[in-house]
Amino acid sequence: MYYNKQPIGIVVADSLNAAWHAASLVHVRYQKTAARLSLKAGFKDSYPGHHNEDPGMQVGAMSNGGLAQAEIKVDQILHHPHTTPQSDGTSCGHRALGGRPPYALCIDAKYYGHKQALANIFGIADSNVHVVCLYVGGALAAKGQLWSHVPLGGNGRKKVNRPVKLVLERPQMFGSVGARPQTYQRITLGAAGNGKLTAIRHEVYTNTSFLEDYLESSAVPTRKMYACPNVSTKHRLVQLNLGTPTYTRAPGVATGTYALESPWTSLPTN
Repeated sequence: MYYNKQPIGIVVADSLNAAWHAASLVHVRYQKTAARLSLKAGFKDSYPGHHNEDPGMQVGAMSNGGLAQAEIKVDQILHHPHTTPQSDGTSCGHRALGGRPPYALCIDAKYYGHKQALANIFGIADSNVHVVCLYVGGALAAKGQLWSHVPLGGNGRKKVNRPVKLVLERPQMFGSVGARPQTYQRITLGAAGNGKLTAIRHEVYTNTSFLEDYLESSAVPTRKMYACPNVSTKHRLVQLNLGTPTYTRAPGVATGTYALESPWTSLPTN
């Protein structure tokens, strides 16, 4: 197990009560180890996080130039906690649509991009996978990635050769469908007496899972927001025993601009 509420299997039954009862008969034994849940404790083992293969940016002479000549300096640390979006479930069937031959897999899901991923998982042609997205919305939050309950439902359908509906209960949504990760951000600003920026440094620590990397690219907006001759940004990932994080409405932008804009309230005014 890599995180709390990680699915390890499903029970398929012909009624909800039968499924609940069957699941209660499954007993799982674990070998317990200490969970890694502290972001700050993981700083020493952190590693560079990449955004579109771009690990960071530095323009100008940050330490010897922009900050040294600054008449006004602000150095603040800001935290952002987990933010959890919610998903719901999936229906997995085997039926013909629009006069075409029966599909090997027909999924009611939340994002059409699941088609290729499901074809790869089940080793079938993507032409034999049909994804129905009735209520997509912006597809920017938990809908943006393929979560475990979708292929698990597909595998259940494959085993019993019948349509299967799998719906997560609300407590199960807080582990296996991702969340906006927490961030620890240090913002350092340098400015001349007239308020013109001479330096910006933005350092971000954020969590990812032990299964795969996901970067909340909070420092990316900092590279573009203000005209400044000296800019330095970096991201560091900390592996925690939590599910893989995900996009949540403007990935990285919301948490990054919050950190960048907040220190301005500390600047003295004439």
